[in-house]
Amino acid sequence: MRPNDLRRHVANLGLDLAEDNLRGRHCSVERNGHNDHADLLIDGLLRVEVKASLFTTHKHSRGRYQFNTRNRPDVYVLVCIGSGGHAFIIPDRAIEDRTNVAIWSQDPLTYTGMWRRYLNQWDIVQQELNRCQRRQGFSSPARTRT
Repeated sequence: MRPNDLRRHVANLGLDLAEDNLRGRHCSVERNGHNDHADLLIDGLLRVEVKASLFTTHKHSRGRYQFNTRNRPDVYVLVCIGSGGHAFIIPDRAIEDRTNVAIWSQDPLTYTGMWRRYLNQWDIVQQELNRCQRRQGFSSPARTRT
């Protein structure tokens, strides 16, 4: 597979995983256009950027998943491809001015670094959606989870 095809394939795997998880939590999910600053729009309000990465190793390195975080969405979903569907769901304000995030463990479940508390925390999306609604002056509808 050519490098551009592989990148596109990995990105699509990440988007599909994020969409499935969010729809499973009763969110309305829209895919944005290719040039938008966020990949997904949740309930017409929350901007979510999905980044996907394969675990890579380099000479003299123990390896990592690495994600570019230059856009400024409300939430990042950082998907570790090949890890069994694990993702880090991180509010933009936690990323601050970083331009990338690295996960230095092939198995995200054994990762103990600073991003550990965001592993598979899909409820962060609802928390950030509530925050956006308050900023916009919307009332926060209660969601029922099944």
